Amino acid sequence: MNRTYGFGGCGLSGKFSIVTHTHFILLLPFLFIALSCISRGGNYLGIWEFDTPPPEVIDTSGYGNHGTAHNAAWSGGIYSFNGKDGWIEIPDKPLFHFTDDFQITARVMPEKNIGRRVIVSQWDQHGGKRFSLETRGGQLFFIIVNAQGVETLINGWPKLLAGRWNIVQVSLADDLLVLILNGRITACLHYTASMNAAAVPLRIGGHIAGNSQTWLGKIDWVKVFGFNNSAPSAVITAHPLSGKAPLEVSFSAAGSADSDGWITSYEWDFDFDGVNFSADASGADLVSVTHTYPA
Repeated sequence: MNRTYGFGGCGLSGKFSIVTHTHFILLLPFLFIALSCISRGGNYLGIWEFDTPPPEVIDTSGYGNHGTAHNAAWSGGIYSFNGKDGWIEIPDKPLFHFTDDFQITARVMPEKNIGRRVIVSQWDQHGGKRFSLETRGGQLFFIIVNAQGVETLINGWPKLLAGRWNIVQVSLADDLLVLILNGRITACLHYTASMNAAAVPLRIGGHIAGNSQTWLGKIDWVKVFGFNNSAPSAVITAHPLSGKAPLEVSFSAAGSADSDGWITSYEWDFDFDGVNFSADASGADLVSVTHTYPA
């Protein structure tokens, strides 16, 4: 869980200062009220277990990254791909713009170990390239593209088992890129660059429609784990902005948002002591609170 304080992102945004004139209080916008937000840290950005029939593909991570199946056959929680024109597309979101540490895992069954077959990718020949987890002749490959557009490839042995279930995984952590097949590290590479942040849909089973590199076989589930957690945007409103003392003011942070997750708590500091925020305001969920300014 990532706690963010300070100016910008999540912190002091939509603040107020207090000017008193004996029996009258005036709140001037955009100066001093501290709002602290807490958002999720590294976690699963998408979990697609294919438990529901198409066309919608449900994400159970909690982020709502649902997708749509195209020309992929579904049966009993498993998708089958024909190696020609079947894939699942997850719309692009800032959540998927991770550039550093991440992990992608899938349970797959290749029908045959032939050709180049994509498992998971953010790769569009026309709209940008980020990564592609795939097989080539049954051998596991991962291609990553840096911010300058330079492609780096890592591959390992042995091959996937055709006609049997395999767990494939790629991870990048602490500048180490690792390929894992069925619990065994098959390749690793020191990688310090940041991934290209191009806005590209995430596709399971292929790159683009009609691409002969689409998966040939079955996919049981796919999970994407990331550590890219941007600060939430704190937005505060108040009413009334002026009045006779004592003045009760209603504050709301309902306009606040987290682009890559959700805000899990709100903390307010009206006495500027930096501690015991929640005790400074009254409100059931602290999204909307009241505070009384004495004379």
